[in-house]
Formats: sequence, C-alpha cells, structure tokens
Amino acid sequence: MLSRQPYGMWLLLMVALGLNAFVRAPMSLTNPEVSAQEVAKDQESETHTADPIEWVLIEDPPPNVPVPAIISNEHNTVAVNDNQLGVSVMVHWIIDGESVSRDIKTPFPWPDPIAIRGDYLTIDLGTAVAPIEVEARVFQTIDDNGLPTPPSPALWCKYLSLSSGCRITRADQGENWKIVIELPADPGATFVSLRGSWGLPSDYPPEIAPDWSRFDAAWLFAIDNG
Repeated sequence: MLSRQPYGMWLLLMVALGLNAFVRAPMSLTNPEVSAQEVAKDQESETHTADPIEWVLIEDPPPNVPVPAIISNEHNTVAVNDNQLGVSVMVHWIIDGESVSRDIKTPFPWPDPIAIRGDYLTIDLGTAVAPIEVEARVFQTIDDNGLPTPPSPALWCKYLSLSSGCRITRADQGENWKIVIELPADPGATFVSLRGSWGLPSDYPPEIAPDWSRFDAAWLFAIDNG
C-alpha cells in the first residue's frame, strides 16, 4: 500500500531502473524551485546510469475519471481527423461521493484501429494531475475474447526516462500529461492497453471503499502503423 502524503506537498518522484515503485522524498531534501527541465539538463550533462528526476506535484486525483486520447505530436502523426479516445474497461473511483467500481471483463471491447505514422504512440492522459503509476501493454495479435496471444509483458512508464519503452512527459506545467510508447518494429495492427493510478484524495472517506489504496482506471486503444 502506498503511504499517504499531505495534499499539495511537493514531492520528488524518482523512478529507479527496473522498478515500478515510486520512491518519494519530502520537499526539504532538495530545492522545489528547480524546474524539471533544469534537473533533466543537469543530469544529462553528467555521466550516470540513473534516469532523470522530476519534481511533480502530488495532489488529489481528478474529480472524474480521465479520458485519454491518441494525439499527433513530434513523435507520431494521426492520419485521420479525429483522435481516438480510449475505451474504458476498468474503473475504481469516487465520483460525487459515490464509489464507482467496474472490473475488466471479456470480451475486450477494442476500438477500430486508426492509422498513424511514426515509431511511437502518444496518448494525452486527459489530466494535468500526475499519476503515481502508469502501466502499458502492447501486442499485435488477439484471440476471440480480445486477449493478447501471446500475453504481453508490462511496460512501467517512467517520468523523463530516456531509456524506457514508455515515458510520462509534458512540455510545460499545467498541461495534460502525455504517455509516449515505443511501438513494435513490425508494422500493422497494434493493440495497446493503458492503466493509470492516482493517490487517494485528502478527504477520502474510508467507509465508502475501505480496501482501496488508490484510484485506478484502464483503457484500450488500437492503431495501424502499417
């Protein structure tokens, strides 16, 4: 279970290579006035093996479940006018004081693939609130129930990582977070699942969902980069 932190505290999210847990240090350990870009620049200038570090404001989760969407940017181009919205398949959230819980069921409701050009898939997470964890899975074949064949390993997305196959990033504070996923080398239909987790709100009523340690949601995407 993730430890709770006071609302609004600046915390350091350091993601170690090969780990999916966030190590969080309090504000007093480093200077909160240093921007994420300055930290990344300083670290890139040094010889090291660790991923960069970014300051991220840990705050209450969004009041509603985010709706991510595939977008065009410098990494890829969506070859249609409309960006694809993620299909919601799992939710554990509190909305207007009521718990909303829906678990994944088969068959998976995959959307029709949209055509994109590029080696990376960029997804706007639909919120400027930083997730505490993002997991992506990428696969190119599914069975009659929409399940991957063979199963795909998890990609644990990292902040500002230069080496991860899945990265959490944004250009400026206040913007929605973006998920950048490296696509398979083989072109064609590709299916992507995305799960995001956010911390519990500061006024979380434990009697509503006493077993919850976080808010979770998951979505499905389908593309064709052939």
